[in-house]
Amino acid sequence: MRELVQQVVAIYVEQHRTRIRKIKQGIISAQQQLELLQQRLNGLEKPMQVFGTDVIEQAWNSHPQAPAVFARYHLNACDQCAVRFDETVHEAALAYGFSEEAMLVEINILLREEQ
Repeated sequence: MRELVQQVVAIYVEQHRTRIRKIKQGIISAQQQLELLQQRLNGLEKPMQVFGTDVIEQAWNSHPQAPAVFARYHLNACDQCAVRFDETVHEAALAYGFSEEAMLVEINILLREEQ
């Protein structure tokens, strides 16, 4: 009986940890969207660098050639995806099995060349 209670408690704890992780991800996404809005309000339409913590929408729109970079990683429809405002580049790399670092290098080279 004690083992059963421990198993139930472990499941309950894990469910709450999962919820907490999702809430934290939502907060990070909201912070990033606020930062992007602040940049736009300050007249900085494009970010100076893209990070793995940036949501897909930000990375996709960071440079006119960024969608071509996504396409090279077989992600050519990210602009139509419902989670593009919530999913980070890091999360997409994990989910779709591409090199986050390589993609970010390509996009950030484009951004540096533009300056």
